[in-house]
Amino acid sequence: MGTLNLDAVLLRFASNARVIAAYFDGMTAEQAATRTRPERWSSHEVLHHLVYEEREDFKKRVEWTLFHNDEGWPPIDPAGWIDERRYPDEPLASTLAAFLTGREASLSWLGELATDGRLDLTAANVHPLAGSMTVADLIASWLAHDHLHLRQLVRNEYERGATLTGVAETPYAGDW
Repeated sequence: MGTLNLDAVLLRFASNARVIAAYFDGMTAEQAATRTRPERWSSHEVLHHLVYEEREDFKKRVEWTLFHNDEGWPPIDPAGWIDERRYPDEPLASTLAAFLTGREASLSWLGELATDGRLDLTAANVHPLAGSMTVADLIASWLAHDHLHLRQLVRNEYERGATLTGVAETPYAGDW
């Protein structure tokens, strides 16, 4: 393994935000709120999840690891927040704006920490299930989390394709 390339990661974070914004371009609130399967999150729910993850998970845990290392991380419940916080009740445009604003704040904050030397990538804290995690581990997981949810959004759109086109089977497209 190599060393975390923070500049490249920050560029990828910014790029992922643009991809997520583009994904929702032209999508109606109804389309975004529709679950392709009952057990899966709608695209709007995924976006809401990303908003809260930006505010209350990765950024918060990096901050806690750097500046409150003697304390355990605050508890989170990302799956429980879906119902608890009533994601579908917020307008899609507001949710997207909250994500983009949160991501920009995270990028700025990480950049400032790196510039002034406070971003210690080796600082560690203990996750109750994953064990010891460094700031570099958290940032790498944050980026991977983006990609997992980008995949989830694309899967939602892939499954919604039959509704948009009226064609249920698309073997010529290739295997999913």
